[in-house]
Amino acid sequence: MNLKANRIIYKVRAATIQVVGISTRQFCVDAKGKRRMKMYPRAAVAATVQWTNPTTNLHHYLLVQRRNPPNQNKWSIPGGKIELGEETLMAAKREIEEETQIRDCLWNSKSFLTTDSIVPDKKNIGSYAFHYVIAHFFAKIPPTCGNIAPVLTPSDDALDAKWFSLEEVKDIEFSQYLSNGVIEVISQVDKLSTSGILSTEKIE
Repeated sequence: MNLKANRIIYKVRAATIQVVGISTRQFCVDAKGKRRMKMYPRAAVAATVQWTNPTTNLHHYLLVQRRNPPNQNKWSIPGGKIELGEETLMAAKREIEEETQIRDCLWNSKSFLTTDSIVPDKKNIGSYAFHYVIAHFFAKIPPTCGNIAPVLTPSDDALDAKWFSLEEVKDIEFSQYLSNGVIEVISQVDKLSTSGILSTEKIE
């Protein structure tokens, strides 16, 4: 049996009804009669940011080391939850700025890929700790002089932030310090950007 409360939660006892609180969440009642909050997938974004070394013409990609679960301490593509009323592209730009302080990117305005991040709850069999539906965006660092990578300042949910070549990302994968799906996303971006499919522009 499901109890759905749009604004007011009611507690039912015998023939009486008592108002116990206000909520916008949905609850369910398990077999033992306990009410538990139902969890739903959350909308999120990720941004694959590319910097090309002008001397070697080698692509490098921005990864952050996660401070918090899920994927705590693992290298991941920067991103996070979308705030209420926020457009997906604006959320991607905000996350990059918050986690690395990078602001001068050229963006592809459309999401090129959608993935799921589903993490089971180890404490409760059959339950899930996290489920994010992630819209992926692509951004490039404008051409720079010299072969020095743009400076990164990790903050917010990022313990660290670094530039990696595709081969270096593959090395991290073997070390098991890479979040699931990262190598597949970056490999796809590398092919699409090299083919000229992911065009970019300055977006305010």
